[in-house]
Amino acid sequence: MPIVLSAFVLALLSPDVTPSLPAADGEVTDCPRVFGSPAYKRKLTKRRKRLLDDVDPNGDIVDIAHSTDWRRPFYLEFTGVELLAAEGDEGAAFRVDDALADLDCEPGVYHLEVDDSLGDDTAILAVLDDVVLVEFKGQLGYLATDDAEIPTWRMIWLAPWRIIRRRETGVSRSTMPSRSRSRARNNRSRRRR
Repeated sequence: MPIVLSAFVLALLSPDVTPSLPAADGEVTDCPRVFGSPAYKRKLTKRRKRLLDDVDPNGDIVDIAHSTDWRRPFYLEFTGVELLAAEGDEGAAFRVDDALADLDCEPGVYHLEVDDSLGDDTAILAVLDDVVLVEFKGQLGYLATDDAEIPTWRMIWLAPWRIIRRRETGVSRSTMPSRSRSRARNNRSRRRR
């Protein structure tokens, strides 16, 4: 069951200016209150690096190696925001309609990448082919294009700590084999003294 969020749920972000993004008709638009500021993106990058080790697509299975209590991602939809296209290295294209006008977002197409935000509670963790993996309010979710083949998600938990244990190694010593002296010889040497 998809979770649909209204434009009003997308909380306000820092009013810092983000780089301008090209709109579908070639105009330049900004929407920092939804997609975040450069400072907020740096914060999201640190969080992602701390919690997420790797997202590795292997055919129709995507391995998510993490050190949190995340479960398999669930499908998300945002009112006023539609995922048009997504390619791993290229980022993702989102269409914003006039539902976000009260948040100073002009309708148009926005290009987003890993560590960009989709409101106060949603951060982009990975961009795959036709699918975007996000963290939404501490849980994993995904957005998909209309023609996307939804992968099977495989969760791999990694311990966030390391145990360092010192191994006791025996020290080998090179010793000459002891010569056992006969009793008679020991007794003779004592008598001479």
